[in-house]
Amino acid sequence: LSDNALAGTISKDIGQLSGLEYFNFTANNIAGSLPDSIGDMALLKVFHMSFNQLDHTIPYSIYKLEKLRDLDLSRNSLAATIPHEIGAMKELTSLNLAYNSLEGSLPHELNNMQSLVKLDVSYNKLQSSLPNEIGAVTYLRSLNLSHNQFAGDLPKSIGNLEHLDELHLNDNDFKGIIPTELSKLDALDVLNLSNNHFSGIFPIWLTHLFGLKELDISNNAIKGEIPQSIADMKNLRILNFARNDIIGIIPTEMGSLFKLEQIFLETNELIGGVPYQLGELTSLRKLSLHNNFLTGHVSDHLCKLSNEMFLTQFTVDCAGETAVILCECCQCHLHENIIHLDENNRYED
Repeated sequence: LSDNALAGTISKDIGQLSGLEYFNFTANNIAGSLPDSIGDMALLKVFHMSFNQLDHTIPYSIYKLEKLRDLDLSRNSLAATIPHEIGAMKELTSLNLAYNSLEGSLPHELNNMQSLVKLDVSYNKLQSSLPNEIGAVTYLRSLNLSHNQFAGDLPKSIGNLEHLDELHLNDNDFKGIIPTELSKLDALDVLNLSNNHFSGIFPIWLTHLFGLKELDISNNAIKGEIPQSIADMKNLRILNFARNDIIGIIPTEMGSLFKLEQIFLETNELIGGVPYQLGELTSLRKLSLHNNFLTGHVSDHLCKLSNEMFLTQFTVDCAGETAVILCECCQCHLHENIIHLDENNRYED
């Protein structure tokens, strides 16, 4: 009964549907709290009530549903904490509580949920450090803890999640060195650590995650240079190192990453020129290099990308105190001291 504009509340009589296995009321206008009688639906395997107006707490009785495999209560207004009893749901493969107002910490009892493949608690108000037990949920493939208030160092046990293909830890208060144990997650497609307080030298081992398609470590306090081994990341489509303390030059080797669609290196301390090799990236759509110390001339190769291929966003510093970039296909916006592509005068041979 999803997407039917149903309104009202869930009756306590729902518990009489003891033989029901599939319940989907996604995208309606159901309000109020979930009744405790849900715990009487002993055969339930799938329970979806995302995109509604549920509030109050998640009833403890729901954790008695031992056969439940897929629980989605995302995009409601649920509050309070995630109780320890959640560890009893040993058959659960997918848990989505995103976009609510949940507080507190992740319960240590997560280590009992050995069947869990997807965990999404993003966009809540969860706090504290990640429990070390997170590394015991070894079949996880997707872990999204973004947009919360998690803090402290990442537990080294997270490196045990060898099946992970997506790890979203962005927009939290994590700090310290990015643990080298993440280098063991060689199944990763997406790694997002942006908008935290990670520090230390750029971890070279990141470039050994050859399967990565999206890598975002922006808005942290990462220092050091971009290693030449970046050339080994042949599957990268999105690379975001913006707003860190990265120094040195833009490696010419980056021009061999032919699948790249977006590069964000702005607001660092990069020097030298814009490598002409970047003009070989024919899939490139966005290239952001401003707020650095770059000098020199933007090559015709890059200008041709804007005229003949897909490049629609390109920013570098123009004539200012720290940098002078010459670009025939660009236009200098003096009020922000940044060169943009000139949409009115595309480059021609």
